[in-house]
Amino acid sequence: MNINKAKFNEVVASAKAKAGSNKRWVAAIDKAADAILDGKWVITELRNCLLITSASEKTYHVTENICQCESFFYNKPCAHRAAARLLSLYNETPDTRASLIADIKANWPSDLNLADELMRRFRRNQLEMLSIDFLTAIRAAI
Repeated sequence: MNINKAKFNEVVASAKAKAGSNKRWVAAIDKAADAILDGKWVITELRNCLLITSASEKTYHVTENICQCESFFYNKPCAHRAAARLLSLYNETPDTRASLIADIKANWPSDLNLADELMRRFRRNQLEMLSIDFLTAIRAAI
């Protein structure tokens, strides 16, 4: 799964704002975001649900409303359901120029000069000078 970190962080911030003062949901969102970004969970996206295999090697079939974990069983906020919602929101949110540029700069190989490579390939030396299509292609390539 290739995640645009800047875009994903915007989705997480929005979700945490909506959770407001519900500390358990905020904690579930934080746990889910950390597991997604750091690859702590193996996530398989299916047509109508996710399969999430956690560090404990348990696999759960998850939607935004249903999970088989213990937290869900006891009617508590569930990090797996939070992950399903975050990924759903992430997939629905279009990329913005700013998030694409931030993600490219964050993931650009340190041994290559970004401005030189842009000039060589696009005859422009700043990402801000490129169209969103080029930015999307660059992000996919790195």
